[in-house]
Amino acid sequence: DLTTRAARMALVKLAASYLGTALDLLGIPRIEQM
Repeated sequence: DLTTRAARMALVKLAASYLGTALDLLGIPRIEQM
């Protein structure tokens, strides 16, 4: 289903952003995806 896929993509992007922020707070260099 397209809606489910879109929602999953958004969730993954949100999780990646959250993880990147956490790594930044820890002072760990991160690799940008996409």
